[in-house]
Amino acid sequence: MPIIHSRPIIVPAPPKIEDLYVVFDLDDTLWPLLVRAFRNTPYSIDMMDTFSITENKAFSTEDAIKILKLFEDPANFTDIEFYPAVRKIELLHNLGVRIDINTTSLSEAVAKVKLPQLRRAFPYLDEKSFMLTVKGHDRVATGKQIDETVTFFVDDNPLNIVRSKAYIDLVPAQPYNCSPGEIRRMKKRPYYLMKNLDVILDTILLSVKSWQF
Repeated sequence: MPIIHSRPIIVPAPPKIEDLYVVFDLDDTLWPLLVRAFRNTPYSIDMMDTFSITENKAFSTEDAIKILKLFEDPANFTDIEFYPAVRKIELLHNLGVRIDINTTSLSEAVAKVKLPQLRRAFPYLDEKSFMLTVKGHDRVATGKQIDETVTFFVDDNPLNIVRSKAYIDLVPAQPYNCSPGEIRRMKKRPYYLMKNLDVILDTILLSVKSWQF
């Protein structure tokens, strides 16, 4: 069984603690997209032992097509209900930490719905902090471009974690990133599985404060 941290930890300091930089994913990291998308359907998060819908043996080809359409529908991204812990991100910002939100959408319509909600939720961030990319499902596996300048990368998708070059990756635990296959996929990365966003943000805050003071 993988270790899932239910309490915040202080991670070892990076070689340089100037210009601290945190990149957050949006969907199923800052809010529960799958809970919304699977509502009133026969599908559930517990059926997912891998992030890829088309690779998941619990779903038929017909199921996969229906599920992917849910993620292309902007209606499932309206009125985003952010986790309460999101408010702690401003505390990081006030400590001088650079914050970006990097989200991938399966359609232009979804990206257009997300942007104004991000502006409202994070009025203290510059426009350039919102990184919205549109990719078809066949290109999602190419991952996000997370380079060595990033201190913490927070994302639920193992496909993004394995391509990350961040100092530390923090992963909110879900069935699709805690399965044996996904743990093997991520094994070469320095990452921690965390119970939820509260534990992740408390870990970042405690770590940053311990490094700076």
